[in-house]
Amino acid sequence: MRIPLTLLLLEDRLPDAELIVRELRRAGYEPQSTRVTTEEEFTAGLVNNPEVILADSSLPLFSMSRALALLQERGLDIPVIVVTGAPGYERAAECLKAGAADYVLKDDLSRLPDAIKQALEKKAE
Repeated sequence: MRIPLTLLLLEDRLPDAELIVRELRRAGYEPQSTRVTTEEEFTAGLVNNPEVILADSSLPLFSMSRALALLQERGLDIPVIVVTGAPGYERAAECLKAGAADYVLKDDLSRLPDAIKQALEKKAE
């Protein structure tokens, strides 16, 4: 049986978003996802009560750090997992310090299902 999962995808590249959803389906999830690229779309997407937010760390119109700030301003406890093509321990540390639950490289999406599971378990505690 598939595990239902409501996602908000902060991702400007449609092929990357499709790849993420495909990886989650392969891992047994049944993702219901909304892809957003701007602050306005992100704010509107929060109405769907996402369980997890998957955010690219570098977007042309909106930033992952601004998304984290918006969640804090609204008092929302939604895990944010950075899914990015930009490797680097310093960047990962910055994201985690800013409040992201985890940092997964697009080159290693096989880690994503476990990252989501851990983030949801931590939130439930």
